[in-house]
Amino acid sequence: MHACGHDLHGSIALGVALAFHRMRERFSGRVRVFFQPAEEAEPLDGRTVAEHNLLDGFDAAIGFHVHTGIPAGSFGARAGAVTKSADQFAVELIGTMAHGATPDLGVDAIAMAGAFINEVQKVVSREMPVVDGAIVTIGTIHGGEATNIICPSVVMEGTIRTSSPERRELLVRRVRGVAEAVAAMHRGSAKFTVQAGEPPVVNDIAMVESFRRLVVQTLGQSKFAERSANSGSDDFGFYSSCVPSIYFWIGSQEPGNEAGVHTPTFGASDKILIPTAELASV
Repeated sequence: MHACGHDLHGSIALGVALAFHRMRERFSGRVRVFFQPAEEAEPLDGRTVAEHNLLDGFDAAIGFHVHTGIPAGSFGARAGAVTKSADQFAVELIGTMAHGATPDLGVDAIAMAGAFINEVQKVVSREMPVVDGAIVTIGTIHGGEATNIICPSVVMEGTIRTSSPERRELLVRRVRGVAEAVAAMHRGSAKFTVQAGEPPVVNDIAMVESFRRLVVQTLGQSKFAERSANSGSDDFGFYSSCVPSIYFWIGSQEPGNEAGVHTPTFGASDKILIPTAELASV
């Protein structure tokens, strides 16, 4: 079960479209509403938007996401990078099969994998500035033929995250380099592939300040929360790399409704739909 508020976001976007349609005689310009299809699977919506130049001629982009750590009726935002980039990688470490009784005749891919898992974390802890918040995650690992066989191949998959566009490419190069060096040290070889994912979402300073003033003036000072950046990713990063943007958070936390996103018990009240659509339409 993957509950993350996408139905809520789509409903708010529809409300924004309806609001602008009703105001169409009172402003000039164009408004384009995206319902963010394929936000978490290739081909990513944001990548498609950027590659097809669908933001050409537009002055700004506005995105939003429900936040279970903010009370319902409140909103949050901050300037600068508010999410991380997320690149998916796969490493195959290749050894040589042998009987477990004669390990000297083989090259153990499981031993290589253990060394890689340990060494790759040093790229983060010893080579990257702490403020970048770099993260390398090994999410899956598969290998082994039988209990008495030296493993000939291990495949690992994971993600590389950072809030620094400048060091994103460097991180990928270093993870690749560690895989190849570990394999060579163990007399094996490595295959490395990467799928570039979402860039960081970067909020425009002026747009965040305008949004803060709007929330304070219409709802009160207590309804604005300047939240810290998070380690997740969102394909709205493609939008913010094209035009000045703001990505704000919608509070959904209520007594008895405090489950986090990506859980089967997540839920959000319909009461936040109209106020959010109104804010996004101003």
